[in-house]
Amino acid sequence: MENPKKKVPGRGKFDSLNSTFKQIIYLTSGRELTGYSKGAYLTESRDKIYVLISFIRRMYGNGYFHPLKTKKIEYYQFNEDSQTYSDMILILTPSTYHFSNDLPIINDSRFLPWLKKFYGMIKAGKVDFSQIMVKPERTKEADIFSLDTRRFENDTHLVNFCNMLYKGGYEQGRINDFYIKYRDKFFVKATPSTPTDTELKKLSNHFNANR
Repeated sequence: MENPKKKVPGRGKFDSLNSTFKQIIYLTSGRELTGYSKGAYLTESRDKIYVLISFIRRMYGNGYFHPLKTKKIEYYQFNEDSQTYSDMILILTPSTYHFSNDLPIINDSRFLPWLKKFYGMIKAGKVDFSQIMVKPERTKEADIFSLDTRRFENDTHLVNFCNMLYKGGYEQGRINDFYIKYRDKFFVKATPSTPTDTELKKLSNHFNANR
C-alpha cells in the first residue's frame, strides 16, 4: 500500500518567509540546524503561544532534547519592524531553559506554566503531552480575513486558503473580496483593483472543483 504521507506537498519543508518563529539547533556533533515554525503550503495558527508550544513539542518528538544529541536550541521571533528574526526569546537545553528577552509572548499566562511542567516531566523521565495539552484559542472572524500581515507565500497558497474558507461555510462574496484585497496588497504591488468577472469566475471554478 502506498504511504499517504507522500501525497502531501511540501511535507518536511519550512516557510522561512511567513513563519512567526525561527530556531537554531546546536548539535553535539558541531552541526547547526535551522528551522521555522510554519510548514510550506500550511497556514500557521494565529494563536502564537500554541504555535511556539507545538514547535517545541515537534523538536522533542524528533529527539532533539537528548543530551547526547543536542547542546541547545535557540528560538527567535519575527520582528515586523526589521523584517528579520532578530528577537531571540528563548534558549532550551535538554535539562533547562533560559529567557533571552522580555517579550509579551514569554509573559503569556499559558506559556511559562506549560514550560515548567514540560521540564518537570523531562526530569522525571516521562513526558506525556496529553497531560499538558494546550489548545489553540478560537480564531475570531476578523482575524481570518485580516490584511495586517503577510501570511501566504504566493497566489496558490492564498487560493488554497480561500478554498478552505469556502468549504468551511463562509460566504463566497466575502472570500472573493478578501482574495482580491490580499492579492493586491501583497502580490500585485499596485493600486488596489476591483474584482473582474474573469477573476471571480476563476476563483469560483476553483471552489466548485474542490467541493
